[in-house]
Amino acid sequence: MLKKFLIALQFLTIIPVRIKTAVNESDITGSASAFIVVGIMQGLLLMTVDFIAGMVFHSDLVMGLTLFVLVVSNGGFHLDGLAG
Repeated sequence: MLKKFLIALQFLTIIPVRIKTAVNESDITGSASAFIVVGIMQGLLLMTVDFIAGMVFHSDLVMGLTLFVLVVSNGGFHLDGLAG
């Protein structure tokens, strides 16, 4: 299960993860069950940024900062859907 989580973390974010064994297509497919956990982690990160920045900055700046953290944390993965 840890290998699946690490593969999902590497696939969905820009966090460099060292996996000692070779990763093939079936490993990535098998890691889909861990996508939820990685998504929850990203969501918690964004909620934390929004909450803390919301206490200090104007809401427009908070939205921009939260979007910036989203892009930086996952490399803009699926950001084209947000723009469309």
